[in-house]
Amino acid sequence: NGFTIIRHPWAWYQSMWAHDRVWGGELWDSRRLGVKVNEDINSWACRIIQQWPAYMTRCHLCYVADNVTVIRTEQLTDNLIDLLNEAGEQFDADVLRSTPRINEAGRLPIMVDAVELSEETQCMIRQSDREIFDQYYPEA
Repeated sequence: NGFTIIRHPWAWYQSMWAHDRVWGGELWDSRRLGVKVNEDINSWACRIIQQWPAYMTRCHLCYVADNVTVIRTEQLTDNLIDLLNEAGEQFDADVLRSTPRINEAGRLPIMVDAVELSEETQCMIRQSDREIFDQYYPEA
């Protein structure tokens, strides 16, 4: 038994685009895909989808096996509390709930400016990564 953490594909694209903009593509080597760091987020995401279809599905599902609990980052605290309870661990759930969220990318000025994916890009990502959406994000 074990667990893995997955992230909503839309949030991943937004975060990685911001990282590429701030760090020039060095954190995630988008340059080898021929993606231009100075592209707007929608062009950038579409180019990745065209060159590497179902990228997020391959990234996430390679860690998922039978008997592995999947934790969604959007529900990290609640999912972790459930996992610890199921494992019979002794802990203070209130301490976990009161721990402030820390996300370096979320604090970047470029992310604070609410980088949004267009509906068309969201649809392309949803189709490209249909398997991960069907399994973990059916509400999207």
